[in-house]
Amino acid sequence: MEELIVYGIFADLNLKSEKLYQEKLDTLFLENPDNNNLLELELLSGNISESRIYITNHINSNNIKIELFKKNLAEYLKKLYLEMNIKTFSEICYKIWLRLPESVADDEYFMILNYADDYVSIGFENVAEKNFENLFSHYELI
Repeated sequence: MEELIVYGIFADLNLKSEKLYQEKLDTLFLENPDNNNLLELELLSGNISESRIYITNHINSNNIKIELFKKNLAEYLKKLYLEMNIKTFSEICYKIWLRLPESVADDEYFMILNYADDYVSIGFENVAEKNFENLFSHYELI
């Protein structure tokens, strides 16, 4: 479920993960056909914005393994980080941060998503890069 939520966040921002989201949803649903949340998400297939809203409203951080969610999030962030320039990446990070469960958004390592573009906009790309590298190294992704 944790990976599905991460893919849903990124798919909602059109960041190349809608197919990954749908594949993960299908796999989880086939493994857990009695899960009402997965059934509802299957019914919302094709409408990623509505799916993300459903996830936000019905699947709270008490229902997921939060550390696994953070690790999955960090892994996907690193993939994007390696594909984009720092300016584009830091602008997207704020949009991602707005979609995170509060307990993750307030995490010291993920707070960088909130303000990375501030550093970049005033010419301190190196500070933003260092903060992202700290996030990735915390989750052993460097």
